[in-house]
Amino acid sequence: MPTQDFFYLLGHLSFVITFLAYAQSNLIRLRLIAVCSLVVGLVYNTYVHINMPEGQNLWPVLLWMGVFLVQNIVNSVREVNRSLEISVPAHERLIQASAFPRMHSRDWMAMSAAAKKSVLPKGHVVLATGAATHQLQMLVMGTALEQRSDQVPLRRRMGALWGELTWVLGGEMFNSSPCDVLITSEDAEVWEWEYSVLDQLCKGNDRLAVALKDGFVRSASFKHGLLAPRCDDQEPLLEPRRAAPSNLADAGPRQSGLAGESLGRAYVASTTGK
Repeated sequence: MPTQDFFYLLGHLSFVITFLAYAQSNLIRLRLIAVCSLVVGLVYNTYVHINMPEGQNLWPVLLWMGVFLVQNIVNSVREVNRSLEISVPAHERLIQASAFPRMHSRDWMAMSAAAKKSVLPKGHVVLATGAATHQLQMLVMGTALEQRSDQVPLRRRMGALWGELTWVLGGEMFNSSPCDVLITSEDAEVWEWEYSVLDQLCKGNDRLAVALKDGFVRSASFKHGLLAPRCDDQEPLLEPRRAAPSNLADAGPRQSGLAGESLGRAYVASTTGK
């Protein structure tokens, strides 16, 4: 095949690869194919540039294609690196699975690093009915009692969330706590994220925002009985087993599930005569 025909075919190949790149829905594949297209296009245009008559050139084309090539290579490396899972300590992985099982490990470690972590004593009031909510709170160790005026008290454990509705709906729609939340274990660990911190973490990261809202729906589904209770549920492995304290948390029906849903009618009936 004559050299000139080969390079003309190479030019057409560059545009075909560009077409394939634009047909991709996956951003990483799009960028990688675009890199191949730009490399082939640079080879073709360099050949044309070398063989142009004196006084004519393709320097602007070659310059901008080089810029686009560097841009796509840098962004491809960044996207691939962002998609790779990282190692998460076992106790952190357990906390993540209890509240946000679909969250990427990189996003979870960013959430963990940004959290304000507090150890609270027994009897500490985490929230009072009507109190304004300014942050997302998550129980990561210990137990708490969630009391509403019109419902049976709920025992909450690892993965329980408070304040998520205000962040999702906005303060104009939902800006106060509908329940009292009281620590019932000897001590408990609670993580907090100011809403401005969550906004910053989710900025340009739809993957994190989707995982957060998925966790919110999961927590609400357990709490309000929309998901089936697990009657053989065990205490989270992160928590040492303690003797059951004689407090309000144990007087009411015990919860099953990490997010604190109420037990079924069979359990309540079995405890009625005790």
